[in-house]
Amino acid sequence: MGCGLISMQRQLKRPPKRSLSFVLDFLVFHARLVSAVLVAAGVLGLLLVPMFERSISFDENALLAGSAKPTIRTRSSSAFQNGKTFTRALSGTTFTAAFTQALQERLKNQLGLEVSNHTFTVRRAAAGKTARHGDGGAGSNSRGAFRHLTCTNVHAVLHSRRGDGKEALVLVTPVNHQGFATDYEQQTSGVQLTLALGASVLSHLSTVPWLAKEVIWLLPDASCGLVNAVEAWTSAYQYPPLPGTRGQSPEGQRLEHFKRAGMLQQALVVELPSDSFNRILVSLEGWEGSLPKLDMFWLIRWFCWSYVAAPIELPHLGAPTAALTPYITPILNNLLPNGGANSPIGKAVVAHVSKITIMCQFIWRQAWGLPTGAHAPFKGLMVDAATLRIITKDPQGVVVGAQGLIGAGNSGSALAKSHNMHGQFEQQPQQVLGFDQALMQLGEVLELILRSCNVLIERFHHSLFLYVLTGLNEYVSVERYIGPVVVLIGALLLQVGTGSLASSLHSPMYS
Repeated sequence: MGCGLISMQRQLKRPPKRSLSFVLDFLVFHARLVSAVLVAAGVLGLLLVPMFERSISFDENALLAGSAKPTIRTRSSSAFQNGKTFTRALSGTTFTAAFTQALQERLKNQLGLEVSNHTFTVRRAAAGKTARHGDGGAGSNSRGAFRHLTCTNVHAVLHSRRGDGKEALVLVTPVNHQGFATDYEQQTSGVQLTLALGASVLSHLSTVPWLAKEVIWLLPDASCGLVNAVEAWTSAYQYPPLPGTRGQSPEGQRLEHFKRAGMLQQALVVELPSDSFNRILVSLEGWEGSLPKLDMFWLIRWFCWSYVAAPIELPHLGAPTAALTPYITPILNNLLPNGGANSPIGKAVVAHVSKITIMCQFIWRQAWGLPTGAHAPFKGLMVDAATLRIITKDPQGVVVGAQGLIGAGNSGSALAKSHNMHGQFEQQPQQVLGFDQALMQLGEVLELILRSCNVLIERFHHSLFLYVLTGLNEYVSVERYIGPVVVLIGALLLQVGTGSLASSLHSPMYS
């Protein structure tokens, strides 16, 4: 009896084995099996992510999509004519050294705007890459494997009659001011459309009663590199000269006449490589994969679909699916004898694969970390911005003529179909819009985008900035795709942890 009591007391005193220790021991001794299961689960989860997509809609109630119509044709009947007059006055100076000065004079004399300029210098490598170098260089020179190029940005400010001057919207229309180009392809006709469009829109905005924010029309000198030019301007705008520095700032000299117009709220970059197009590309990715708020994309998408007779594309949309379709169709025909790829199940599989490829391309462009447009520098100022680019494609989906920013993903082939606003496929029209159509239709789009941003009391604070697009009308939010990503990261950390533990156990200290 006494021995049994002593044995029972010893069992009660024995510390229980903790469940956490048991789990850790299991993970260490079965790391390969657990990692394989986690990887399989993570990959399967990523393949199923498109099933959790949602339709894009506006999160900001103040936006005017569907509730306001453009008035640039009815209220300002002479706006487009003023734009054409503005362009004709500068036609003889295009791609010459006299263009910048002549542009500033026309902005002052014809449009009555407050005009400023900003001179900057970039150091261009012999291989063709540019890096912002500072300010103060005059002309261009070469030294070793680099040469220094000096360019001048021009911006004009339209002051609101109702506002207090503390907030501003930015319209960016790149132009090669000089006779050389680095990474921005633009024809003479594209310069003419750029000038006419900007002058027409600002001429109209100067007459409307609803404008409550300042409007900055920025014409960056893309001759030294488009992204470099906009980055130099945004840095100069953000860091004004301090008292006692004689007009110097982190971005250079001669900034004492650099006029500002309040805190930048939203920005839209409009690239017009030529005066005709049959596609509109919307670029979103900035440095390190940063994205604008989803409402910014949807605002551009909505108005372009409503008022421009050309389909909208994302730079990555379509091409991967077109390449995979010839391989998917035979497999489905063998697995599904009743209809094959044309059966309801086959169509659903093809649509799901299309979503997966679009999603992967979107993620890859973010992971690449390079900007797809000149909107990227604005993200560093917490300004929501995107790039709208017009291009012309042949029936095979290959870009014809100038493509705008080189390397922005414009030159690849795309599907001959695109999504309409209801998520259905429709044939893309091949009709090319000319100068007058482009001027009027894009003018209406810019008016409505600026008007919608004008009524916002705050920035896009309700909208998402972490999302993955699976189409022009659908997206997956962060809480729906983060699970598989965390699982894959967990598998990686498990392998790293067990590897480190094994190395420490085999070290001389434990031998």
